[in-house]
Amino acid sequence: MAGSQPLPHPVDHEPALQPDRTGTARPTAVTEWTGALAVALQEATRETQESFAHRLGLSTRGVARWHERPDSRLRTETAALLDTVLTGLAPAERERFSLLMAIDRARPEPEPDGDWIRRVAQQSSTEALLRSGRLSADVLPTLVQEVMSLANGYDTESRLAGLRHARDVSEVASTLADRTRRPSELVDLYASLGQLNALMASLAFDLDRWDAAETLARTASSYADMSGHSSLHAWTLGLRATLAFWRADPRLALDHVDHGLAIAPMGAPSYRLHHIEARAHAVAGNVEGVRASIGAANAQLDFMEGLRDDLHDGIGGEFAFGYVRGTACAGAAWLRVGDGHQALKTTYRAIRALVSDPAPSTNVVNGLLIDGAAASALDGDIATARALITPALDLSPDRSTVSTTGRLKNVLTVLRPLEANREARELAEQAEAYLAAGRLAAEAAKPRPLGD
Repeated sequence: MAGSQPLPHPVDHEPALQPDRTGTARPTAVTEWTGALAVALQEATRETQESFAHRLGLSTRGVARWHERPDSRLRTETAALLDTVLTGLAPAERERFSLLMAIDRARPEPEPDGDWIRRVAQQSSTEALLRSGRLSADVLPTLVQEVMSLANGYDTESRLAGLRHARDVSEVASTLADRTRRPSELVDLYASLGQLNALMASLAFDLDRWDAAETLARTASSYADMSGHSSLHAWTLGLRATLAFWRADPRLALDHVDHGLAIAPMGAPSYRLHHIEARAHAVAGNVEGVRASIGAANAQLDFMEGLRDDLHDGIGGEFAFGYVRGTACAGAAWLRVGDGHQALKTTYRAIRALVSDPAPSTNVVNGLLIDGAAASALDGDIATARALITPALDLSPDRSTVSTTGRLKNVLTVLRPLEANREARELAEQAEAYLAAGRLAAEAAKPRPLGD
């Protein structure tokens, strides 16, 4: 693709200030200018610090301080100058600023002390469950709360810590299941065990423990089947399909998707499975299959607005699969089949939708930004690619996941043919250094067997 013509920019095909499917519109004003937003405006214009400072009548050092202090709030006089520049942006520049603004808002906030205190309380709750020898009236609701805590805190603790936490809760659920004979209680316990094994499978995948992930995912499917929880069963089959297509086995992935769609409720469960189906078709190189699967997924959007799913909406967190995740999957599928224009357009739409997402998953955000960087680089826009990929490269390598590293390798595949371009070469070197650091961190902190 290195010799292809530049792709049309999305703004050539979408009204500059129209809301997308989620109702998110591009920003037309900034209520409070920070260093980060000022840097985003500079990068949107593609001017150097010196050039941008001259344009504003400021010192170069003043502009440099925005890069050093992204959280600083700018003076009223400076804000007025930036407002003037923002008003005069060309459509393509406004589009870039919109994306960079979305990236800034999507960065995870530092965990407040209250969240740490909540985790201490949850740990005490788990210990109480582990010491419980019978099903009192409080045990099942507490078990459900533990599952919700794990699912919604998926990105707030290390993957290994989350895996150990889930294992502890799973052990007590198994013990309680062995001791109860009430069918209704067994159904609830099997559902919780299915959810816990599904979370452990997802965590093991993130930790690059493929065999363990597949075993845990199969176990999750078995518990989901025994509980009669069709949404959970469909979710576990979607996870097994995801594991298969990441292992370059699209046929097995599509078999799991077909099984899942046969039992999945309408709305979010089917929306998710069709997007996983698109990813599997992309691995197989089936462009028409990608298009058909994305169309089938989008047909579920109306059902999602009117239906509440116990797993996706009731528990949420890692089990939730909304518009941002779906659109990110679609963008990744288009990128895999080499349709740069659709990848760029779809990924940008998902990035804009992040603004309206109250708590985006760090893993999803990073994957989306990396895919956006790959699509931008494919379009020859290295400056935007750098801006998109920077938040992911800021993440500590030991917090990276297997999907993050896989996506970074895709970026390198796009950048390497462009090595004559200095910016592309430097960006590739940064990505390679990050991957190397991640390999070293993974080797140094290799998890011991789960029984230790």
